Amino acid sequence: MGTYYNFYFKRLRRILPLALLIVLLCVITISALLTDFEFTNGMKSALYSMFFVKNYQPHPTVEEDYFQALEKANDLFTHFWSLCVEIQFYLIAPFVLHLFKPTTENAFINFTFLAAISAVSFAYSFLSNQKEAFDATPARLWQFLAGATAFHSDLLPSKGTSLQEDEETGECEQENADVLSGNKALAIPCGFAVAASVAVLVSRDWVVAMAAAVALSILCHHGYEKRQVQYLTLSAKSTLALVLGLYIAIFCAMGAGTHIQQDATEQEATPSSLMVGPLPELSQSEIDRQNRILSKTNDLRYKGCKLKYGWNPIGFCDLENGNGTLSFLIMGNSYSANLGGLVQKNFKEHYGKLQARAIAQCEPLVNTAHDHYCPNYKDAHAKFDADIERERPDILFLIARYIKPNAPITRPIENDDKFKLMEGRLKFFEEHVNKKVFILTAFPTPARGDDFDRKMKRLGKPMAPYMPEAIEADAGPMKERLAEKCSKCVIFDIEPMFLNEAGNFTVLSPQKLQYFDNPRHLNNLGKQLVEPVFKRLSENFDRLLETKYPENIFV
Repeated sequence: MGTYYNFYFKRLRRILPLALLIVLLCVITISALLTDFEFTNGMKSALYSMFFVKNYQPHPTVEEDYFQALEKANDLFTHFWSLCVEIQFYLIAPFVLHLFKPTTENAFINFTFLAAISAVSFAYSFLSNQKEAFDATPARLWQFLAGATAFHSDLLPSKGTSLQEDEETGECEQENADVLSGNKALAIPCGFAVAASVAVLVSRDWVVAMAAAVALSILCHHGYEKRQVQYLTLSAKSTLALVLGLYIAIFCAMGAGTHIQQDATEQEATPSSLMVGPLPELSQSEIDRQNRILSKTNDLRYKGCKLKYGWNPIGFCDLENGNGTLSFLIMGNSYSANLGGLVQKNFKEHYGKLQARAIAQCEPLVNTAHDHYCPNYKDAHAKFDADIERERPDILFLIARYIKPNAPITRPIENDDKFKLMEGRLKFFEEHVNKKVFILTAFPTPARGDDFDRKMKRLGKPMAPYMPEAIEADAGPMKERLAEKCSKCVIFDIEPMFLNEAGNFTVLSPQKLQYFDNPRHLNNLGKQLVEPVFKRLSENFDRLLETKYPENIFV
């Protein structure tokens, strides 16, 4: 047992304290800089990472993989999966390499044994789906065993295979090498990643990010690595106390961050703190202050959500009953959660049963195969369809931010592949929805407000109410034909609410306050702007239930 104790203790002492310190720093960063959905996801990632099971954390949508997560770059723990796989390998390695290994000095038998395990692992990796093959430790086992297998492939006389010899010879001689290959491998890349992530979140400037990352890496080298030998001489009790202390600190930081987020949302989201009425021209400092407040007002979570699966809002929610008799289902990507609260608020007299279903970045009506956000759209459509078949709602709201609204349309429109798919999808909805399908039509994709703000400041120009980066959606012909072909559809639009006096799509109020947050969801000011559309839909609801084309295009 002493052999196993030494094996585990040396590795845990080398890895755990520094890894948990990185988790603690990331949690503090997330609490300070992120809000709403990104904050919630960051805290979940922290939990998976601190217990070294990050590689088994479900992505916000099953259609997202590791490389798509890298592109979004909104999870500080994305890279933690590799350390988790290493820790998990260390947990099973002694049993694979020692307990089950034949008691033999014959290198050929040892090679055969290791090769067989590697072959099983490789077969598992080959036959598994892409995500499991990438993340699962059993699928990575053959890579860890490659060195030992190569060693025994030479059929040299075995020098002994016990862990005791390994600890007393190779490991003792390589203690300093362990430090450099272990702690340096953790300290510099992790410090580099944290610094880069923080700098990007704060400044959105890659030059600043890289400079900060290099600076922190140098600091880690001089401030930590030169003292690492002393760090690795901690006793078992001291190491245990350090690890427990770090776990307690992480939980405290997570609790404090959650409390601060809730207080900020409750206090800063009140109408009295948002200057949304007719106001005189604001100074730039006041514009910046109000926009900072607005950036914290976009809580995508539904009120009164009873989860069936997933999490609020990315999942399936049973919401509080209304005063009506009809069953409503709100469905779409994260935009359905962003605007679903307006359905929940304004249609209360019409619905009795209200449910909501969202899959992050995946749209229930369109083909996003050309889009890196949700390339496996067929899987997402199958999930949407299963929910509709199970619930059979009276009213279906399809609310999505169409990620690529400017995708070119083939003419005549009947030959367009996107139109054909949407037509087929709507036939399915008509068959399984009892009364009406309300569809939010595509609208321009706004530029990120803070990016535009910084760009204007760098150019020395004032903030403009119209952002030329907004992409006009060529949805008119498709909207007309879908409304004509779908007898149960009501198509409504919020784009007119964003048009300024010149007829341009704007993402800023007359006081230069932003309607959208960084992920391009509507903040409280933006939702106040479009709420009249939902009020008028509710007021005309009974009439809309009987409408046919062209009256089913609601303006």
